[in-house]
Amino acid sequence: MNAPLDLLFGLDRMLARTHEDVAESVLPHLSGSLRVVDRPLVTARLRQLCRELDVTADLAGPAELGPALDTARAYARRALSLTGEGTGRADHDLARQCVAELVDQLDLARTNVLEVLGDHGFGSRGPRWTGWAGPAASRAEVIAFSRLAATCAVALLPAGSRAEYAELFLSELHELASSRSGRWAQVRYACRVLVRTPRLRRALG
Repeated sequence: MNAPLDLLFGLDRMLARTHEDVAESVLPHLSGSLRVVDRPLVTARLRQLCRELDVTADLAGPAELGPALDTARAYARRALSLTGEGTGRADHDLARQCVAELVDQLDLARTNVLEVLGDHGFGSRGPRWTGWAGPAASRAEVIAFSRLAATCAVALLPAGSRAEYAELFLSELHELASSRSGRWAQVRYACRVLVRTPRLRRALG
């Protein structure tokens, strides 16, 4: 396992947020208590989720985290197909089962990340050392280079996705700033974001 620890902590946070997002913004709209499913809302959210899972899986690849994310993507695409093309209650019920399985697979993927972190002696709240990256930054101290790199990355994305990813990138930088991993963790994260932006742009269409 050669994946950088800050990448693993970032995956932990991303998977936790995605899990919460799916549970709060998709499952309630496929509930059996609803007479009519808001198909445009559900399909739009599932389509966005598929893109997010593609990007997350690209990040998780170097960490060798097993098949959970691939399985989650398969369930997400199956649910998208059912809600996008199916009109019957049975289709919606099956889509809901797929999304429930998706939530379980996100849990499993996050468990895999936490196990790897545990093997390195860390918990999910961040490392308890400063390491070679230097002194830890304060909670509010996102260094100028990292902020600039993230801003440039956001500017390269499609206009409709910029606000969402600006919030995501800045949130990650603030979490790194408040951790004990040091300023270089911010620099590494910002550089990764900038390098991978062309691929993310293609995925977002």
